[in-house]
Amino acid sequence: MKPLADCRLYAFVDAAYLRGRDPVELAHALCDGGADLIQYRAKNESADVTRRVAERLLPVTRAAGVPLVINDHWELACELGAPVCHLGQEDFFDAGLKRKSELGATSASSSTSRTSVSGPPLLGLSSHAPEQAKR
Repeated sequence: MKPLADCRLYAFVDAAYLRGRDPVELAHALCDGGADLIQYRAKNESADVTRRVAERLLPVTRAAGVPLVINDHWELACELGAPVCHLGQEDFFDAGLKRKSELGATSASSSTSRTSVSGPPLLGLSSHAPEQAKR
């Protein structure tokens, strides 16, 4: 995985905006277009649907050397071997996660971000203010 500091294009496959398009075809296009990371976001989909789509996206992103970021489902990211998971601040604490060091964590501010080099997937946390990033 490219160091986060070197990533310039963070793209999304968002189920809410697909409008009948195949998420796998979109992932191919994003990889071909130079995406450094692709986040799969499915806020209104069940965990089962999210799993099925993520299982189809991972081979595409892996083949292109582009990490797939799974949104909200940290257990699924771990099970599938996705290298990155994204949780909002509220999701992180609602999930009962207390030890960021078990997953690795990042924030929107590079000065406060932490990354794991190996082991469990990297976890990205949304932060909307410097106070949140410091947590």
